[in-house]
Amino acid sequence: MVTKHRNGVVRLGGPPQSKERGNGTVSEFAARMVRLPSRTALLKFSGDYKGVEVRVKLDVPLGFFMDFQDAAAGDKTFAVYEMFAREVLVDWNLEDAAGKPIQANAEGIRKIPSALAIQMMNEWSTHVTATPAPLGGT
Repeated sequence: MVTKHRNGVVRLGGPPQSKERGNGTVSEFAARMVRLPSRTALLKFSGDYKGVEVRVKLDVPLGFFMDFQDAAAGDKTFAVYEMFAREVLVDWNLEDAAGKPIQANAEGIRKIPSALAIQMMNEWSTHVTATPAPLGGT
């Protein structure tokens, strides 16, 4: 195994060494734990839905994403929309004809036009499956 550190030092050898830390031994990996990001995207619509803004999660667990894809492929249409509303949808700026806010949840998604719901999921799908930026240099 070759490990190149930020300072340019290259180390050959096996797995990372352990260090004493607090009340026990922790591997070098555990000592450098990195919190996963929680990215979101703001989807802005035009045309018939000009002014509509929807905030969605981009970082969803792989298990959810696979279940979502399976449900979509298995013709479980409403289950897909409920999953989207429950796990992906963060917020939106929608209100009904009487001017009352429509909640951004599984109940609220039932109240919006199907064309908007479809467009919303298509936009999210485009963002979540986009190729990420290349990893850093070292």
